[in-house]
Amino acid sequence: MSRLRSTFLPLLASASVLLAACGGDTTDDSASEMAEEAAAEVGAAIDQTAESVSATLNGDAERPNPVTTTATGNASFTVYADSIMYAVNGNNLMGVTAVHIHRGGPEDAGPPIATLYTSESGTDFATGTLGAGAITRETSLMGETTFDELRELVRTGGAYVNVHTKANPGGEVRGQITTSGMM
Repeated sequence: MSRLRSTFLPLLASASVLLAACGGDTTDDSASEMAEEAAAEVGAAIDQTAESVSATLNGDAERPNPVTTTATGNASFTVYADSIMYAVNGNNLMGVTAVHIHRGGPEDAGPPIATLYTSESGTDFATGTLGAGAITRETSLMGETTFDELRELVRTGGAYVNVHTKANPGGEVRGQITTSGMM
């Protein structure tokens, strides 16, 4: 969000310069009030474009067969028009080989469509962050999935997060991505 604000704030400054060039007095209280109102409107528009979604990860949610494990986790996403920010955290996870977003509902074992973390050797995480970053329009996705399709699946509950381990290559903990509300 700060990246978007940093894009719009120079535009507001440019508008003040144009106002001055057209004979407006930028030191005038009304011009400054207009600039503040415009900044507030831009900020509100930016804030409305962000949506928060999350997933609670556990072995019982694994499909087609639930997994008995003490491992758990959570994933949080902030969905924007052109990017999806994410953080995936785990507890008691050992030998993690990959974390993916998969296409599918709560009872589906769907294909992976986005990689959030990968390790060929299987990294051990007792507790901590498994992956954090951003998926953008430039990110390579799996299969024929486009960024807009991924964004819509994440926003509407049509995707889940799956943590794959050496002991459970098909997935040890999983959670459906659900809407948390507007930010």
